[in-house]
Amino acid sequence: MITLNSTCITINALDWVGVLAVAVMAIAIVGFFHHDAYAETFLSITVGGNPFGLAVDPLTNTIYVANSYDNTVSVINGTTNTVTSTIDVGSSPVDVAVNPSTNTIYVANFGSNTISVINGATNTVTSTIAVESLPVFVSANPLTNTIYVANQYSGTISVINGATNTVTSTIARGPFPEGVGVNPLTNTIYAVNLGPTVSVINGATNTVTSTITVGSSPTGVAVNPSINTIYVANFDSNTVSVINGATNTVTSTITIGGGLTGIGSGPLEVAVNPSTNTIYVTNYYAGKVSVISGSAFQYPTNTGITPNPSYVIIGNSITFDAIVSNGDAAGPGGSVYTPTGAVTFSDGETGGTFGSSTYTLAATTLDKSGCTISYTPSKAGPFTITATYSGDTTHNTSTGTSTLIVLTPGEATQNLINTANNMNLKSGEANSLDAKLQAAMNSLNSNDSTLAKNHLNAFINEVNAQTGKGIAQALAAELILGAQNIINSLH
Repeated sequence: MITLNSTCITINALDWVGVLAVAVMAIAIVGFFHHDAYAETFLSITVGGNPFGLAVDPLTNTIYVANSYDNTVSVINGTTNTVTSTIDVGSSPVDVAVNPSTNTIYVANFGSNTISVINGATNTVTSTIAVESLPVFVSANPLTNTIYVANQYSGTISVINGATNTVTSTIARGPFPEGVGVNPLTNTIYAVNLGPTVSVINGATNTVTSTITVGSSPTGVAVNPSINTIYVANFDSNTVSVINGATNTVTSTITIGGGLTGIGSGPLEVAVNPSTNTIYVTNYYAGKVSVISGSAFQYPTNTGITPNPSYVIIGNSITFDAIVSNGDAAGPGGSVYTPTGAVTFSDGETGGTFGSSTYTLAATTLDKSGCTISYTPSKAGPFTITATYSGDTTHNTSTGTSTLIVLTPGEATQNLINTANNMNLKSGEANSLDAKLQAAMNSLNSNDSTLAKNHLNAFINEVNAQTGKGIAQALAAELILGAQNIINSLH
């Protein structure tokens, strides 16, 4: 939580789980989410007087707080929970929005009927935009670089082009509109009404498609596009309504604590970090900002495992390449997340031996990690090798399998005979090589491994002698490797 005493915010220790790299851009998101575990924590941060609205930039892990009394914006480092900068803006700033794709911050100045545009890299105001009367809430769509401003006295929403910093349209809302939020992935706007309802607006047509009843005197609204979830601060009922954006239904109601004796905490504005699903709520009466921890986004993964080569002879070792990749190449905001952690392996208790039962992944590309294992089978047959990824703070678990063919030395020798016979060698050379391999086969059938190795070595010597003459170099290498693998398997 963040505790505010006119100039102080108390934030409970933030557990920033996962990678904070999610500018909300056009992507398809696949995954499983849980929103039923929320908890408040507390920690103090000193900001300006009468902090109202706040917003989070998930790419930079930075929080911006509008201080209405001081006409400033406090910039908070989300890792250290310290104020790193204070920016002068317009009169009575009451709300803040962030476009993470452009690292631009928009501040609604209630007293001057303007929007201050801040460059997040320099923490300086680069433009001031005039809007209609009493702007109270502001929200940004990073996909379209469009900013929406709720003007309370005018009963309108100003639509601003973020590229030109000009008002391009005005949407009539009726008297006293409150918060406005945007899901850029669905191009849906959520407009809070004192009703107490939330109007769901189609961003393509600017028409209301649904109305959702929430708590008493709703004010602020925030959207987590990663999980299509909307959070609404209800001022009089001291709660936050959690809305499923797919069904437009309230799925949970969170009670906000920390109020004064006989007075509610007065949750006023809400913001969310989509990469951690951490929700921030300013409490007007209590002088605090609540930090509510929801479940972090978990990306689906795929685990693949490939033997190299495709078969092995009993007694020989083989390597497997295991690759763990994101189920989607890109996560929220077009960002990619490299799976970390470990993979465990099993052969179904067939008695083989892995170099280690667990291997730590190493990044191979931006969205993939891998490891290479060694495996020595103890008996012949087709076996299923299973690789299980344990997951990490941002990735779900997954499992992959591969079928391994394990041959006896006799089976491998017969395969080598077949390979040599199919190489279209001259009859004399073919017969000579075949005779040595048949002799090796007979020795194996008699359980004479030493004599079998002698015949196989003779075979290798003859292939070497004919390499580049009667036998092409590539074919010779294949024959020699096959014979050497059989020799290595004989102990």
